[in-house]
This record gives sequence, structure tokens and C-alpha cells, in this order.
Amino acid sequence: MSADVLRIGCGAGFAADRLDAAVELVERGRLDWLVLECLGERTLAFAHRDRRADPARGYNPWLERRMRALLPLCRERGTRLLSNMGAANPRAAGEATVRIARALGLGGLRAHLSERFAVPQLMVMNPGSLADWPLREQRALFRLLGDVEAAVGVTLTPSLLMTPTKSVSGIFFPSEETFASCQLCPREACPNRRAPYDPELFAKKYARMETP
Repeated sequence: MSADVLRIGCGAGFAADRLDAAVELVERGRLDWLVLECLGERTLAFAHRDRRADPARGYNPWLERRMRALLPLCRERGTRLLSNMGAANPRAAGEATVRIARALGLGGLRAHLSERFAVPQLMVMNPGSLADWPLREQRALFRLLGDVEAAVGVTLTPSLLMTPTKSVSGIFFPSEETFASCQLCPREACPNRRAPYDPELFAKKYARMETP
């Protein structure tokens, strides 16, 4: 989000709206917010009916499918997600979303590391995010981690991509200042940008590296 532009996309207009449009919006829209509008009078009535039959239900039945597809993308792109999929049971919908996020490895690891090592702020970097940590370093990172496939079910392909798709590798590190590798990348038309380019930080970092 820039100082004068807020990019908002609508990824759903009714309860059972298709998912591919929302995925494409997050992937290509450079969104600040994705909105999923899934509630109407009849939908809410059905949700109350479902909750009366089962207190654990009452939220949008597509919630898990949508969250599994969108949460990793939103995390990667820095997009916030707003929805009324909670319907007649927003608490249960929120708890289900947290379970999905934890199962996908989103947020839980950062919180665990911060608590375990008493680090107030953690930043993250990924192979390929900067010229001095190229994508080929995926191999070295996987070697350090051992049998990654046995541990978490992720494999590295010969082209250095990971399966399942949307898997992410990288390192967490403590920092007193907020940092994203995008601050050192001058490429303007990047759909994955998470922070504005900082030419002063770029000059400071690479000038220091070139000093004998």
C-alpha cells in the first residue's frame, strides 16, 4: 500500500462463488486487501439452521477450501483478507482458520521462535529474493535441513521449485528494524512486492559489500 493508493479486490460475491478468480486476484493484483463477500439473507438462514443441528457448524462450508488456497498466497503477497464467511458462527470459523493456518505452517513458527529464543522481532528472507542469495542456494538450504520430504512432505525439483506448489523456504533472523528483501529490489512492476524499494538502504548495503 502506498501513501495514496489502497488496492482492494473482491474474490467472492456469494457463498459458493468460484475460487480461481480470488486466487488470480491475489497472485496478480498487487492487493492490499482481498474481500470475500459470502453472506445474504437466505445464506444466513441456512447457517443458523446448520448451527442448530450442530453447534460446531454454521459457517461457510467453503471456508476450509478457500483458506487453504488463499492464506499462503496472502501471506506471501502481504495481502490482508476480510470476509463474512463466519455467518452464524464466526467464532468457530475463526478457530477453523487458525487451525488451517497452523497446519500450513503460517504464523506458528514465527511465534514459536520469538517465544523460545526471546526475540522481540523476526524478519524473513528466501533464496532468490536477492542477487547475493540466488535461487540455486535452495539446494544448500535443503541439505542443511536433512530429509525435508520425510519431515514436512516438501521436495525440491531439478528446476529448484518446490512441491507441493506454494511451498516456501527461507531463514528467520532477529532484527531491531523492520526489513523485507523487497526494500533492496529496484524492479518496479513486481506483483510480489511486499515493501517499497529503499534506494538509500540499497546504496548502504552494497557499498559496504564492495569496500575492500
